[in-house]
Amino acid sequence: MASLERLSARDAGCMRCLIIATVLLSIVNTGAPAWSDWPVEVWAGVRANPLIADINGDGKNEVVIATMEKQGEARIYVLDKSGSPLSGWPKSIRDEGRNAMVNNDGPVAADLNNDGKQEICFATGWTGPGKLHLLDSSGNYLPGWPVSAPDKGIFQAPVIADIDGDGKQEIMAGGTNPNAFYAYECDGTAVEGWPRTVLGAGISAVAGDIDGDGKNEVIAWTSGGRLYVWQSGGKALWPVKVFSGESIVNCILADVNGDKKPEIVTGTDKGRIYIWDALTLSPLPGWEKPQEVGEGAVRISLADMDRDGKPEIVAGFTAMKEGKYAGSGAVHVIKITGAALPGWPKELQTTWPDASIVIADVDGDNKPELLCSTRDGSIHLWNSNGEYLEGYPQALYGKNGLLTAPVLGDADGDGMVDAVVAYCAGYNNKVFLIKFTGAYEAKAILWPRDTYNNTNNRYIVITKK
Repeated sequence: MASLERLSARDAGCMRCLIIATVLLSIVNTGAPAWSDWPVEVWAGVRANPLIADINGDGKNEVVIATMEKQGEARIYVLDKSGSPLSGWPKSIRDEGRNAMVNNDGPVAADLNNDGKQEICFATGWTGPGKLHLLDSSGNYLPGWPVSAPDKGIFQAPVIADIDGDGKQEIMAGGTNPNAFYAYECDGTAVEGWPRTVLGAGISAVAGDIDGDGKNEVIAWTSGGRLYVWQSGGKALWPVKVFSGESIVNCILADVNGDKKPEIVTGTDKGRIYIWDALTLSPLPGWEKPQEVGEGAVRISLADMDRDGKPEIVAGFTAMKEGKYAGSGAVHVIKITGAALPGWPKELQTTWPDASIVIADVDGDNKPELLCSTRDGSIHLWNSNGEYLEGYPQALYGKNGLLTAPVLGDADGDGMVDAVVAYCAGYNNKVFLIKFTGAYEAKAILWPRDTYNNTNNRYIVITKK
């Protein structure tokens, strides 16, 4: 098992990457504890979103990093608060060609077998055959895993949710050749009634209770411009939604207008944002026509930015021209009325985000901040009024690219908000830990990860009071 290389000097001061309040100090002597060894170097570039979770059940969070393929090998890391790998990690994944690369949305984590520890699931196989992997907290495969896609199917990143109403979480992922969505139990056997055939490659899905029967429906989208919804028994809740020359980038299930019923919010590769009633698929009043932010791809996050009790739509926009990157982007904050929040959008003239915007109160002022990574390797941090915090934008690692969103959580157990930032460089790929001064608590963390949570399920549970 290959070892993790240390990048920071173990001198008396112990170098550390620190953000205090609004000023990024990069790697400085902070008098931090001697265990602090960030940043760390990983095997290859990272384009699968990291996560922060208590993997081994010891009450302390770890950081999970999944790399791209290099020399026919990708690696999965589980790092403690110092950046040191836990016993049994990293895990090497080998396959033919470039097939070992961990797919984009990244690994997921949940306690699937009720052992008090979290399992890590991820997908590989860009060129097929696709595989789903399920590892225990020590890096060992669970019985029945990995699972291979039929023929040359390519699995996208998995989603974890209870999709059959049995009270247990299943693992779901999209594939192609044949085009279908697959679902598996913890033991690697197929969930009854799955796979489900679709038109176009299966991209991703979200699961949540739409019709109020206490069981989750599954909303799934494909590269063929289709949007499907299935009840737990497999019956369609409404006819397939067909887009003309347009595909969904991401999709969220949440109550955005305060009626205690779920709506579907989605961004597309044509720069459009749609909101529908999840039960009927009729447009929300005021959204009979989609909001258009430009020619390009839109990735959606949700957060109550102005504290009025209703979430705003936070849209990371990547400009495209004739199917190619145009070299620019923007971040929009849009109220449910369709109006822009004052101070927004923020134009990015020479770079663009490749992932959703993450959102939290990072400085303890009881107001949310927006954290955005861009292709040129910069970290952007704005307050809710669209103003840069002092010292931003800031590059931690020169012009090396950032293809993933930062992930927010308490990675080192000090009770404060941290951000983990993973770069995708040609060589010497690094993962940074950024320290903030805001307390890590539920009310402060609004959208902590590109895919919202550690299960990749973009469903904001509705509390009915």
